[in-house]
Amino acid sequence: MALGNADLLPMLEELGVPVVYNDGGEEICGFGIVDVNDQDLLESEAATFAGRVTSVIVRTGAFPKLVEGAEFTLDGSKHRVVKTRRLDDGKLTRLLCHPI
Repeated sequence: MALGNADLLPMLEELGVPVVYNDGGEEICGFGIVDVNDQDLLESEAATFAGRVTSVIVRTGAFPKLVEGAEFTLDGSKHRVVKTRRLDDGKLTRLLCHPI
């Protein structure tokens, strides 16, 4: 069963934190679900480099211009988008980001 927009908004508001993006003077506000985990970033036969990765899941339609390289505020802290990945049917996007 797929989630509709009516289901996504309450879920993001309840489980998420504030996400704010300034689009050329217009402030766009919403909510995102944050996940911070350890991940292998670079693997070779000699060594593996692991690091902490922060991602936030947002409603795709709420932040259409939040693309790679864009700066935004996540729960009061400045972050930059490293990669974007749409999830499943595209209604949600996972933003891989790092604090700045």
